[in-house]
Amino acid sequence: MQALIYRIEDFFTAQASTRGVGLLRFLWPLMIWTRVASEWLLFKNLEPWRFAVALLFFAATSAMCIGLWSRWSTLVTGLVGAFFFYGMGHGMDVEPYTHHHTYLLFMMPLLLALTPCGGSFSVDRWLALKRAKAAGEPPPLERGPDWGRTLIVIQIAAIYAFATWAKLEWGHLSGERMEHYAMHLYLGSDYPTWPGFHALMVTLSVCAIAIEGVLSVGLFVKRWHHWVLPLGLLLHAVIYVTLPVGTFSLSMAALYIVVVDPKVLHGFIDRMVGQGA
Repeated sequence: MQALIYRIEDFFTAQASTRGVGLLRFLWPLMIWTRVASEWLLFKNLEPWRFAVALLFFAATSAMCIGLWSRWSTLVTGLVGAFFFYGMGHGMDVEPYTHHHTYLLFMMPLLLALTPCGGSFSVDRWLALKRAKAAGEPPPLERGPDWGRTLIVIQIAAIYAFATWAKLEWGHLSGERMEHYAMHLYLGSDYPTWPGFHALMVTLSVCAIAIEGVLSVGLFVKRWHHWVLPLGLLLHAVIYVTLPVGTFSLSMAALYIVVVDPKVLHGFIDRMVGQGA
């Protein structure tokens, strides 16, 4: 029991570099804008309530992107996203807002708001450095509680785990679902007669299921990261260029920033800018 208590304490007291969550905080609004910003331009939303939502949307996502009042602006972005998904998607039957990739896009800021996402690459960080310099104090460290980042990693793993479970049915295992994608998007309605087509579709289906299953576990095993993370990025790159998945693959790839060990990422960025390890 005492060991469990220590583990819980470690979970909430562990500190880590804030550069990963800072980068994710910067990138996430860009993907949200790519997906929905054109639908919320002010001249398209002249009804009072839609105009107010549009103003709040652009104000919150802009502040989140530059890192101004980072955690609050990230939280507000997440609340606006929750309104898009639950209020408009499921409440008003706005069909695109009900997709799984829009759920990830809209709701992730709520988890990101639990992290010290303004500790790096932000206006908040710049202001903190100015205050420290004016007070004659050393610059604040780019460190903060790590438990929020861990929750994001758990969410990523859960996506892979449920994706694996959903595919463990005959439509995927038999290759029929993959055949449907290939014929619908590339080959037309006539079933291909060239040899090996069905075997290829079965192989692709089983490989996709296996990779997602491995990723659902491998994200938590740091010594696997050197091969698991490139494998996951390759999977999402292939999906992005071959299937109409919107922003989902880009979102998953961006989330890998916080899967990487924060210490490793921090040192890599230092070396990139010539500051040493």
